[in-house]
Amino acid sequence: MKVLVPVLGTLVLLTGVSGCGEGPVNMLRDENNFLAQVADTLLLVVDEDSAKRIGDRQIFSFQTTWEKMNKRRENFLKVAGPDKDLIRAFNGMQADEAYLKELFGHFERTDREVTRILGFVKDKETREKYEAVRAAFCQYLPMPDLSMLSEEQKALFEAYQKKTQKFQKQGAS
Repeated sequence: MKVLVPVLGTLVLLTGVSGCGEGPVNMLRDENNFLAQVADTLLLVVDEDSAKRIGDRQIFSFQTTWEKMNKRRENFLKVAGPDKDLIRAFNGMQADEAYLKELFGHFERTDREVTRILGFVKDKETREKYEAVRAAFCQYLPMPDLSMLSEEQKALFEAYQKKTQKFQKQGAS
């Protein structure tokens, strides 16, 4: 028992100091979940009043969360920089077909919902908020280092990149 207490204490201390691992799987999952949340929130907009209310409350929250996620990605890439295997794995995950299909599904949903919302919102300031959401959302596409991907992954990634250009153009207009 005398040996067990210090061992457990050390284990708890090391776990607390080291913190939770910030790996590429967790980061991509969190980004994907956030993008789904944005698309889901747009479903709650049913009229001019709800568009204004949700736009005022949620848009700032989305921007703040997005900035934190971008900073998180930058920090991860900075720390992982020397580890070529980790960067290669991260690039591969970003170019994974299932991941890209899910991501593109969020693009389509967001575009469809913003178009629906803009169909009935007349207030200029509210319209601009939703147009900004679409533009910011549609500019997001993970950018793996293409030189580290297989030819099949490169082709898949480039195909999805071309599809999203349509949404980026719509968001900019």
